[in-house]
Amino acid sequence: MHLNVLQTLKDEYLAARKINVWMVNYPRLVLSPCYPFSVYTIRYVGKCIASFAQKLNSTIMPDSKLNIHIVGFSLGAQVSNYVAHYLPFKLQRITGLDPALPLFYTNLANHRLDSSDAEFVDVIHTNALFQGQVFPCGHVDFYANGGVFQPGCEGEDKYNCYHSRAVEYFSESINSKVGFWGWRCKSFMEFVENKCKMKKPLKLMGAHCDPEQPGIYQVNTASKSPYAKGRNLEDLANTNVENTLSDFMGFINFTFPTNSTLPFNEEDMNDDKIVQRVRR
Repeated sequence: MHLNVLQTLKDEYLAARKINVWMVNYPRLVLSPCYPFSVYTIRYVGKCIASFAQKLNSTIMPDSKLNIHIVGFSLGAQVSNYVAHYLPFKLQRITGLDPALPLFYTNLANHRLDSSDAEFVDVIHTNALFQGQVFPCGHVDFYANGGVFQPGCEGEDKYNCYHSRAVEYFSESINSKVGFWGWRCKSFMEFVENKCKMKKPLKLMGAHCDPEQPGIYQVNTASKSPYAKGRNLEDLANTNVENTLSDFMGFINFTFPTNSTLPFNEEDMNDDKIVQRVRR
C-alpha cells in the first residue's frame, strides 16, 4: 500500500512540471518484523542517497548547489536526517510525511528529523502518538484533523490508513486547485489543550508550502478524495474528526531519557555484517 501511494506522489510531480524525481526503495534493509534492525540500518540508506546526491551535484553543477527537495514518509522521513548529516552542503528542503515515532521518540537530534536538517523542513502529522511523531520537528508542522486519526479510515487497516494519509494529502496538494489551508497555533501546548481557534491568516500545506511564518498549524480535510477543502473558514469548520491529540495527551505520562539505545551490540551492526545479513 505504501508503495502505491508513493507512486502516485511521483506521478503528480511529473504531471505538474518538468523535474527529475528519484524514488529510493530499500526493502532488504528494512526487514520485517525486525523493526529495531530497520531503524538502525536506515543510516546506510541515507549515506547512499547522500553519496548519489553529491556525485550528481559535482557532475551537473560543480560550482553551485543543486536544489534538492527530499520527501520522506514514515521511516523515509527519518532517512532524510541521515542524508542531511552525510552531505557537505545544506539541503534546500525536506518534507517529512508523518515521520516514524517508534524508537525515534527519545533519540538524540542527530538520529531523527529536525529543523536543522535543511534550509526548510515542513512536516505533516496524521497518526501522531501511534506511528508518527508527536512533537513538532520542522520549521512548519501541520497537524491534519487533530493529528491522530483521519476521517474516512475504517476497518482492520485503519491505522495504516491514518499513517499513509500524509502521503495522500501531500500528493493531492501538488496539483490541487483549492489547496490545504491551515490556521496557526500560538504554541504546541495551545494545540494540545485544544485552544487553537480557527482564524486567519491561513497557511498553505503541502508541496507549495513556503518557509514564511514558521510554527504549528491545524488543517482540516474531507474524508475522501479530493481531500483539500480550500481556504473558506466555513468549509474548514465542517469536519468529522473523532479524536485529537488533546484527547490522548492528558493521561499519558511522558518521560525524557537523556539517551536511548538499541538492542544490538555496535560490533554486530558494522557495515560488513549488515551487508552479509542482507545478502542471505
